[in-house]
Amino acid sequence: SLYTGGLTNNGPIAFSGGFADIHGDVTNNVGAFVTTGGGGVTTFFDDVVNQGQIRTNAGSRTVIFGGITGNGSYPGTGVVEQLGDTRPGNSPAIVSYGGDLLLGDTSRLFIELGGTTAGSQYDRISVASNVNVDGTLNLSLINGFQPQTGNLFDIVLAGALSGQFASMSGQNLGGGVLLNPITTATSSNTA
Repeated sequence: SLYTGGLTNNGPIAFSGGFADIHGDVTNNVGAFVTTGGGGVTTFFDDVVNQGQIRTNAGSRTVIFGGITGNGSYPGTGVVEQLGDTRPGNSPAIVSYGGDLLLGDTSRLFIELGGTTAGSQYDRISVASNVNVDGTLNLSLINGFQPQTGNLFDIVLAGALSGQFASMSGQNLGGGVLLNPITTATSSNTA
């Protein structure tokens, strides 16, 4: 199926089996959900604001070519593939994924750091299963925050981690202070 008009969703939408292509910007409001099931693939070609849920059931895939923002979650045990900009929350937030997350080679993950508390002061992506990172990691300071030596920011947590960011920006804070992204393959991954 093909939908080309963009979409503002205030309720349930389900795609099952086959391919669903959605062109135009999508706003998935609080309390609304989009579900992909039956081994289907739902592809969003433009920007998505997710304040509700975008569920990807087992054996299914959700592909997002545009940018994604919002505090909404991505439950379900299927695969979410992000190829555009990822900006967790509405300024800092924890955004959760129930299955696998693939950050493709064209993806850009934007993380805001405004303190040492995940969710309320800095962005985090929490992935229940596996995350494969690629693309660019962009770090930026907000609210006048200046990290200190020894501060730790768990920005990507996952059951398993593979890949690495091809490039990074924003880690040089001046005055000899450099954010040093670290990746590990445990259930408490840090990127």
